[in-house]
Amino acid sequence: MNRQTKALLFSAFVFPGAGHLLQGRKMRGWIFIATELLLMILFIWQTVQVALGAMAQLEAGGTIPNMAAVTTIATEAVAAVGPALSRLLRLILAVWFVSLLDTWWTNRTTSHT
Repeated sequence: MNRQTKALLFSAFVFPGAGHLLQGRKMRGWIFIATELLLMILFIWQTVQVALGAMAQLEAGGTIPNMAAVTTIATEAVAAVGPALSRLLRLILAVWFVSLLDTWWTNRTTSHT
């Protein structure tokens, strides 16, 4: 397997920017890695905040919640932040896709020179 194919596979299956590091394009690789990590941390933080808010709401009831109450609270919590989580997830996927395209384009231009 040649270095270009390995770089593309690293960006696809290991982490965005990993292929750039393998190609020796360290600055570009670290930019992709940092961006992806930041977006993932924001996504996880937002998800945990939703879960903590739902738990606090359940605990405020004072009794053992039934499944209907849990479902209602969870549905309301997700509905409140669903669009924000969807945007973050789309950004995460977009950065991954751009990293793949950039790795492929860099491989293509490097192999023709």
